[in-house]
Formats: sequence, C-alpha cells, structure tokens
Amino acid sequence: MIDRLAELLAAAPAEILPTVCYLCQGLIAPEFAGVDLGLAEKLAVRAVAAATGSDPGQVAASVREAGDLGTAAERRLAATHGDRPASLLVTTVVDTLHQIAQAEGPGSQGRKLDLLAGLLAQATPLEARYLLRHVTGGLRLGIGTPTILDALAQVYAGGRAARPVLERAYNICCDLGLVAATLVSGGVAAVEEIRVRPGNPVRAMLAQRLSDAGEILAKLGGQCSAEYKYDGVRIQAHRTADGAIELFTRRLERVAAQFPDVVELLRAGLGPAEAIVEGEVVAFDPAAGELRPFGEVMTRRRKHGIAEAVQEVPVGLRKARTRDTATTASRSWADREPSRPVRRRMPLRSAPRTRWRRRSSRPSPTAARGWSANRSARPRSTRPARAAGNGSSSSATTAPSCPTPSIWSSSARSTGAAAAPGSTARCCWPRTTRMRRSSAR
Repeated sequence: MIDRLAELLAAAPAEILPTVCYLCQGLIAPEFAGVDLGLAEKLAVRAVAAATGSDPGQVAASVREAGDLGTAAERRLAATHGDRPASLLVTTVVDTLHQIAQAEGPGSQGRKLDLLAGLLAQATPLEARYLLRHVTGGLRLGIGTPTILDALAQVYAGGRAARPVLERAYNICCDLGLVAATLVSGGVAAVEEIRVRPGNPVRAMLAQRLSDAGEILAKLGGQCSAEYKYDGVRIQAHRTADGAIELFTRRLERVAAQFPDVVELLRAGLGPAEAIVEGEVVAFDPAAGELRPFGEVMTRRRKHGIAEAVQEVPVGLRKARTRDTATTASRSWADREPSRPVRRRMPLRSAPRTRWRRRSSRPSPTAARGWSANRSARPRSTRPARAAGNGSSSSATTAPSCPTPSIWSSSARSTGAAAAPGSTARCCWPRTTRMRRSSAR
C-alpha cells in the first residue's frame, strides 16, 4: 500500500502535492480548518439525477439496490456516458468543493446542487464513484496519515527512516499539506525547522493507561506529579498576531462560536501578541458554588441559541497553561527535555469554591478546590510540593496557595525557581487517591 501511494505522490506535481495529500486524508483542507461541505445524501441523489437526466426516485432505488451512492452513480453514468474521456483536474474539483462549502444563506442548497451536478456532468463513471463518496463522507481508502507520511518519506526524504521527522512536524502543525510542501521545497532540514505557531493546533498527546499507581511510578522512575481531573472540555486557545482568537478541541474542532464568553475573557486578559493557552472549560453553578457535570457543559455545543446558553450554563477556563510564542520563537517547547518545567498554571477565571466528590473519604486538598474571587485560598496542608518531571523534586518548601487574579502575565517563562509574587506554582502533592473520572474526551 505504501509503495502504491508513493507512486501517486511521486507523479503529483509539486504545486498540487499538498492538495493530493488532503484528498488522501478524505479532506480538502487541514482538518482543523473545519471545512464542512454541508451535502447530505439526499442532495447528492438529486445531483446524480440532474447529471444523468434521471428521476431522483429512480436514483434512490438504485442506491438501495447497490447499497452505495457512489456505485449507483457509476452504474447510471456508465449506461449513459460510459465513453466520456477523463477531463476533470484535481484543482477544478477541489476549488468547486470549496465553493460548495462556502455557499450559505437563502438559495444555498440550490447552489450546492448545481455545483455538484456540474462536476458529475464532467466526470467519468469511475470518477463519479469516488467523488460522491468523498462529498458524503463515505470514502474508505484504507490508509491513514501514518501511511501517507511513510510514502512522503520514501519519495522525498530518501527512505522511511526520516518518517519520525515528518511525524513530529505534523503533530505540532496538524497540516499534512504544509509538511509535504515544506519537504518538497526545502527537504528534511526545512521540515525540522517547523515550529509551533498560533493558528495551527497541536495534536493532543494521550496518556497510556496502566493498572495501578505502583506500575505508574515504576515506569516514571519512582516519582511523578499528578493533577486532579476537571470534568469539562479540553480547549486549546490560539491568539494570532492580528488579535484573532480561536478555540480548538482535542479533536481539532473549532468551538469559538459556541464559547463567546471564553473568547472575550481571553481577548481581555492575554497580553502577548501571539499566545497559545490550553485548559479545561468547565460548567459551574454560581449559586451553589459547585462545578457541574460534563453533560451540562456539552449543552453549550450548539449552533443556535448561543446567547441563552451563555446565561443558562456559565463556564470558566481552569487549569490553564500558556505559551508566549514571542519569547520562545528560537526554540520550540515541544523539543525541550521532559524533566524541564515548561508549563505554569494560569487561572483565567475565578470560580466559586468547588466541592469534589471523591471515592476516598480523605479530605480534598485546597489545590483541587476552586479559587475565590475575593480572597486567596489557604492550603490546609504544608506538605512539600513536587516538581513536574521524571525524577527531580523541589526543595522542602510548603505547598503554595493558589492566588486568584483573573489572569496571569505570560511574558515571563517558567524556570523552576521559587514562585514570584503574582505567579503561582503547580500544586502537585503525591497522593494516589483516585478521582472519579469520565470517559475520554
């Protein structure tokens, strides 16, 4: 499979190689771009009927018989235009699909129908099969992004040994077309220079599950730090140089329109020209002073009634960490040693004191509870804080309290030194009590 894909990528001109890579992923743009064609199967059936001069009912019957819209369209076109020469260009198809995605407002369904029918009127029967599977989300090539990276390395990097370099670049920019274009123009050395940039989300690194705390400590060298799990939506917020703010989920979905209050909070508080902030958006009840379940924050994921949802389900951004790209442009944080502290807590919004429900009867530490908007929380314990990393522990100082300004300055970089006034240290106490957790988000 890799060899066949390598033949395709080698034959593709350099100017359309990024587009070919997107099409191999079943996309027409990077996944985080959020391009939605808005084409349901019923509309595609009508487009096939218009392109073949058939009745939509007949096309629908053919789909039920074949079990697939693409196969049904291929058969109907073979009966009427089987001798049609191949004339569709990749750029023509992708440009038309972008026009379909951009069609909005009154009459948009008619425009989408005309554009798709126009493509089908130029397509061969085989082209129509895969075109329809692509626009309806039914394209199954049997290859994934790792296979495409292997093929790119084989063709343009001298062998698959360079695949880790390409994979690292893809993980921090989430744009396979950008990786391919950079590889063709500058080689592997240029790909190594790709850095984290606001506007391109970084792929979330998921943890490996182990059976118990002892196994975890053994794998991490005997010491580790742990954080309490907030029952919310993991958000990666990007502020670009032009001041635009976008929110991405860990599945690379754009959700800024669904959380306008979080966007306004970030716009008012972020100081640097460019920044990336990651945290957990959680719902809370101001009257009861409690964080609310995950199901309630998910009611904010909607297209209509956003203003009402903001009032009904207030949210806050907790356990946030920031990266000021202006001060770290020379070296990507993704390339630092794991033992170095590269993140710091940045509470972006004060929220009522949180009541945690635990499986253990032991009292919850103040670090796991909410911050008060009017006064600083005092720790109930004076246990020493452990530094994040794989073995090093901090000096025997007491665990600092979690102060409560609305936002922390992100101009200073975390150095692992003692917490300065106006900053906060990670409250990582060596506790093994298991928090009740929800399914993976």
